[in-house]
Amino acid sequence: MIDPVRCSLFILLLLLIIPSAAHDPGTLTVSFLDVGQGDAILVQAPNDRAMLIDAGEAWAGPTVSADLAAEGIARLDYLVATHDDDDHIGGIPEVLQNVTVDEYVSNGVPAETDTATGLRTLLTDRRIPTHAATAGETIALDPDNLTVSVLNPPANRGTDQNENSVVLRLVFGTQSFLLTGDAGAETEDRMLVSGEPVAATVLKVGHHGSGTGTGTLFVNTVNPEVAVIETGRFNLFHHPNQAVVKRLQESGADVYTTAESGTVRITATRTSYHLETVQGPELPSTIPGFSLPPTDPDFDGTFEDVNGNQQRDFADVVAVFNQMDWIEANEPVTRFDFNRNGHMDFGDVVDLFTIIDEPIITPTPTPTTSPSPTVTTAPDYTLAIAGLDLANEWVSVRNTGEASVDLAGCTISDVGSVHVYTFPIIVLAAGSTVTVHTGSGTDTATDLFWGLGSSVWNNAGDTAALKRPDESVISVLIRP
Repeated sequence: MIDPVRCSLFILLLLLIIPSAAHDPGTLTVSFLDVGQGDAILVQAPNDRAMLIDAGEAWAGPTVSADLAAEGIARLDYLVATHDDDDHIGGIPEVLQNVTVDEYVSNGVPAETDTATGLRTLLTDRRIPTHAATAGETIALDPDNLTVSVLNPPANRGTDQNENSVVLRLVFGTQSFLLTGDAGAETEDRMLVSGEPVAATVLKVGHHGSGTGTGTLFVNTVNPEVAVIETGRFNLFHHPNQAVVKRLQESGADVYTTAESGTVRITATRTSYHLETVQGPELPSTIPGFSLPPTDPDFDGTFEDVNGNQQRDFADVVAVFNQMDWIEANEPVTRFDFNRNGHMDFGDVVDLFTIIDEPIITPTPTPTTSPSPTVTTAPDYTLAIAGLDLANEWVSVRNTGEASVDLAGCTISDVGSVHVYTFPIIVLAAGSTVTVHTGSGTDTATDLFWGLGSSVWNNAGDTAALKRPDESVISVLIRP
């Protein structure tokens, strides 16, 4: 016969010894763990089962293990590796030393790196069942309360790790989470075309906020209330891309990064959610931008007053360093390409630093020596956007009038003016066409190059707008 007193004492002892889980059963908790420049997401379902998605680089393994221990988790029902990049799977071997795993889910595209091959060996040695996820499947983490849908990779996988990232959509009542791994524009377009729902209350931004994805149409379709970017402070990749942050904020989302906020933890009921961070609030609601100062009328970059305070100082250097991605996406690259290598990089920051004590020189326009063409002035721009190629990334502008037109200061922009190209001094003869290419190249009289390292035009449909220097619209072309 069991002694009820001893039994009660035994149960009390267990409660004192076993750490209580912070997760509140009946809620869905998604924690975006701070693992520096990498991804690690802990999902705790309403039925108290747990799924870990990625585990950062190798150095982050102990951090993730400690986070699991703090939640009282010694067993993972699912361990998902979105893809085989080191900053997503490097910490998994350490995690496997501390918890048991019922099933390992991958993208089915094995990498041949030392990290990936070593992990596969470890999974085999531990006899952990593995499964390659495919779009259209569901993961049975908590079937009675929670739907976990796989939206990527497709059945006909390619070889690109990022574009084959496992993308999951979690739905709990009216609350939803879209977790995108390192998916880029190709994956976003594929998901949009598939017709599967992608709308989400919370978006885990793809590829650490890189400019390779999080396109305008995708953001508008997802329409998140919260966007979380997993990235490290002062990372070498300049993540997150400031144009991406701006795009998300302009859509109405509150944007958080693990670099600034530490671990971001969201606890959802069926009808609402609560967000808390370890060390900081969301990103500022306005992203610093820089307009061309009036003392640099010909955009030649000689006047390097970046923040517009009419002097060149260390604040300009800091501004360039902190906003390199934003500047490259929104300003004429030639103005900030101080070392004249055709694109913005850290060398430009160094070059600006070395000349901050030199006197500022306001450029004097060079007089035209050849016979001057007849040029129309605002508002009589006889211009029209003649073509927009979404796939090959170019837009063409034609002068439909009978006189030449100076395009200097006019701009080309996409939906929401997320990307803005400003024309240099170029005179377009009557009946002539000039084409602006997104990529890099050498400018000619008929072809100009934006110099961006990422796509501008969304292949699922986009709009090109041609504007005067005063930002009034000259011509618009919508390409479905």
